[in-house]
Amino acid sequence: MLYTRTAETLFIIDHRKHSFTALDQGQVSQISQQAEQLMPMLQGFGEQLRNLSPQQKAKWQQILGDSISVDDIATAAAPASSAHIVKTGQGKNVAGIDCEQMNVLQGSTKTAEFCLADPSNLKLSGDDYDTVRSLLRFSESLASRTQGLAGRFGVKIPQLQVHDLAGVPVEMKDFSGRSQSSLTLNRIITTEVSGDLMQVP
Repeated sequence: MLYTRTAETLFIIDHRKHSFTALDQGQVSQISQQAEQLMPMLQGFGEQLRNLSPQQKAKWQQILGDSISVDDIATAAAPASSAHIVKTGQGKNVAGIDCEQMNVLQGSTKTAEFCLADPSNLKLSGDDYDTVRSLLRFSESLASRTQGLAGRFGVKIPQLQVHDLAGVPVEMKDFSGRSQSSLTLNRIITTEVSGDLMQVP
């Protein structure tokens, strides 16, 4: 993944297919509009799934596979509880970087946690820190605009305002799905990279 702050564009690279997808705010808005048009149909689909017999649900689950739960789609039509961040005051050390653990609660359920580090602990320049904060704002915009559509498929994306908290997330764990997923910072390289190397083909 590459991100450019000046153009506010995220490049998602698929090394296996030797391809990439570029996302900017204009494309995010377009995706959001298309998702809104699909919402009534998907909401009706979720309501129909709730009324299926166990045998019919099992058949649909076989069609959808293990990655998407029929029960999650059926319950996604209900409005989600608002998510909020709770500071735990507990310190951790991730990849040699001191950080503070934060919990994400959806209602009273813990759906995620992340560890927030002071930028001085990462030895980031002011310009690099501004780029990280810009990426966080972009990611939150993408999550907020696709939350409704993702919810219809059982993917629960909390709407958070992480950029309101000073610092950089160096570890994130998601407990909202059927299996836990996590992202952890391994290292930071601050040496300058050649502009030719960073060109998108």
